[in-house]
Amino acid sequence: MTWNLGQFLPLALARPSTLFASEDARAYEEKLRSFSHEMHHLKASKDLHDVSLAKLESLLPKIIHLELGQNGKPRIASEFYYALRELMKRDNEVFTFEADKAGYVHIPDAHWQAIKSKANSESYLVTESKTQEPALSRAEIQQMIKSDTPNAWTEWAKSNRQKVADVVKNHLPSSEPPSSGSGALPADLDDRIEEVALQHIARQIADENTSLVTRRNFMFLIKEEFAKDHGHISNEALVLKDQAKAYVEGLLRTSLENNHALMGLSRDEVLHLVNSQIRKVIADAGIKAFADGKIAAEWDHDLRERVNFLNPNLGAVVSPDTTPTHKLRGSRSGGFLTQKWKNHPSRRQPRPLDPDEALLGWTDAGDCWCGSTTYSHEGTPQGVALNVILGHRIKPEYLVIDHILPGATLAPAARPRQIELWVKIDEWNNRELVRDFAAYTWPGSLEQPFGEGFVQVSSFEYESQAASGGVYVHKLPDELKGLGVSTEHVIVRLVTNYGDEEKTCLYRARLFGEAYDPSLADEA
Repeated sequence: MTWNLGQFLPLALARPSTLFASEDARAYEEKLRSFSHEMHHLKASKDLHDVSLAKLESLLPKIIHLELGQNGKPRIASEFYYALRELMKRDNEVFTFEADKAGYVHIPDAHWQAIKSKANSESYLVTESKTQEPALSRAEIQQMIKSDTPNAWTEWAKSNRQKVADVVKNHLPSSEPPSSGSGALPADLDDRIEEVALQHIARQIADENTSLVTRRNFMFLIKEEFAKDHGHISNEALVLKDQAKAYVEGLLRTSLENNHALMGLSRDEVLHLVNSQIRKVIADAGIKAFADGKIAAEWDHDLRERVNFLNPNLGAVVSPDTTPTHKLRGSRSGGFLTQKWKNHPSRRQPRPLDPDEALLGWTDAGDCWCGSTTYSHEGTPQGVALNVILGHRIKPEYLVIDHILPGATLAPAARPRQIELWVKIDEWNNRELVRDFAAYTWPGSLEQPFGEGFVQVSSFEYESQAASGGVYVHKLPDELKGLGVSTEHVIVRLVTNYGDEEKTCLYRARLFGEAYDPSLADEA
């Protein structure tokens, strides 16, 4: 079965004459201009794209809790943006397809099969009509939580529900207060919480300091936040624009071919599938740019002005237990240097830098520490560990990873990918509480690669973000505050990288938080 979809598709490829009949060329150019306009709108507009707004609104609960800022006014907590970024990562594959030498992105059959399988289950995520009610039912939200929704978003939704319940609990027509645990609240209690919360909002409608808002009012705040940090968001959108365009071109190109992954579908079904995926890409690009831009704004306006506790000038010292530094090995023939470096015109061997380099600023390629990949007794890769004793006891809040962008280094595969933060907790009871939380959040954390006193407190995937110059900000779980976590000994574990089997490199790690005040320990 062969289709000529050129005149029907909303987007098109860079070389229409190679794929379309001559009568389709003009239609192709028109659709290409239309797509370019949509992507320009994504970058230049001070408002979120309609499809991004619709998708975002569909993901939100009906009642949302706001935190109070220093001025006493309600605001969106930063946790929301980090959770939203993690949610968008489930579509990260869309923005990571690479073009071949001819400039094309090939969409593999497995990806087409994934699109087909998700088409029905995720159709509610993109609203085609502006008048259609985008709200998700509680059953749909629960289904998302049970499926592949990232843990950070799930935990934000649970935390939000509990905070709403805490605000209205004295007004609930029930003798049983809502649980503060991590388990789901009973469905009938959810209904009562929602009803009472709406009544609470109605009573407080004239009070600007109310901490609860409806989903629709929350969307007004989203629009205000978008306009406020439009510059950062636009920078993120500019990077995503080219990635999204390359993916969509590959999507269209393979859909026009006799792709056996699409066999069994009619022309209209393929058209609908492609159009839906394109709208989804535009929606996701807008939301991802928004979340990344808000996090970049927090970095520029707040975190950069705070104390970095991984600072040697503040007493931070690399422990001898740190993974050994990777060094260039000799050739197999027994030569002192590898043949590669023997034949290099400079005749100079790269100088391996000490682990302290990962605590300092950097300016160019090679200003980093590279640790040798370690292995377990069973031969399983264990990654690389930067072990640091701090100069002060702190309550950690943010871990920031710097790395040179992949196009500016000869070793892009040595970039860290999956990263964990482990902290040493001396007090046994406190450590076991944190260990229970870690086991629930990261099941693999029950392993003890660093000794009994260390507990995993975070896990995330580092992404090279061109708009931020390779700086990636990770927020640690808020639950750590409630658990009273404080430490003066941390391990930044680089579990995996982007393909280098021998080493993983780290340009800089920074840790932000609050200095521990023992007089306030009982209040934690």
